[in-house]
Amino acid sequence: MAVTRAELASRTLDPKTLKPVLTILIGPDSDVGRAMSGRRYLRPRTLFKSWLDAMPPRTLVAEVVSQLTAPERP
Repeated sequence: MAVTRAELASRTLDPKTLKPVLTILIGPDSDVGRAMSGRRYLRPRTLFKSWLDAMPPRTLVAEVVSQLTAPERP
């Protein structure tokens, strides 16, 4: 059973204080991360925008990973 973005968004803020209590991480295995592998950026930008639109401010972060170099190298 999957959780929708709307359900997830409804649980990111404390209902009493409206302060963030949950951070959503958009990482390499997310829909956005998988779309980045094609090196065409309109699709991942569109997907990330839909996440931004769905989540309250300050509850969404993106993990940036580069696999173009050897481990432990910049």
